[in-house]
Amino acid sequence: MRYKDKHQLAAEWQTLLERTPKPLRQAVETLVESHGDYFADHFYQVMLEDPHASLFLSNEQVEQRLNPSMRRWLKAMFAVDHADFASLVEQQEKVGQVHARIDIPVNLVLNGARQLNRRFISRSTPPSKARCRRGMLRCMSPTISIWPWKL
Repeated sequence: MRYKDKHQLAAEWQTLLERTPKPLRQAVETLVESHGDYFADHFYQVMLEDPHASLFLSNEQVEQRLNPSMRRWLKAMFAVDHADFASLVEQQEKVGQVHARIDIPVNLVLNGARQLNRRFISRSTPPSKARCRRGMLRCMSPTISIWPWKL
């Protein structure tokens, strides 16, 4: 169930990204392109090890469908040049509908977002470049948390 019009969400998302300088968005895109496999692998490793999350997953599902889907999702969400924010919102809504249909608890969805954020932090710029790292995180966190549905 959508809680906002998809065009409102698309405009909100676009505004969030436009407030982030393009060089930082490019750094995030490069990070995701370079480490997308690592992010997806870590995400599903944590989920499969979690006794609650693993109830919704199988190794076969992760290997054949979910991990490759996560990699594509990450690339789409963090691409620098988004031509169609409305289609990205629709994609997010479909992901949310799947999560809701199989009754994945909100705490597991939020834990997944936290796991991605932690991995982004661990693979982003070195701590010595704290200002750049904070900027990258300001770009990444809102993108991960764009959920156009009610859970």
